[in-house]
Amino acid sequence: MRNRILRDKKVRENEERRTFYVAITRAIDYLYLLYAQGKTPSEFIKEIPEELRTEYHLSLIHISEPTRLDVI
Repeated sequence: MRNRILRDKKVRENEERRTFYVAITRAIDYLYLLYAQGKTPSEFIKEIPEELRTEYHLSLIHISEPTRLDVI
């Protein structure tokens, strides 16, 4: 039973990795991968070599009332 659970987990992980790879290879000019602040990024993101990544730390901006933003 335990071997089956481990095998099923590995099969799911491999399928997720293939799906992730397909998504990456579909990007034409840029690819943005996001994860929640304070959370650990996906193992798939961590597997991308550091020289191919640029990390940005963004802040969430909350607007309590609808506003009009003028574009110059």
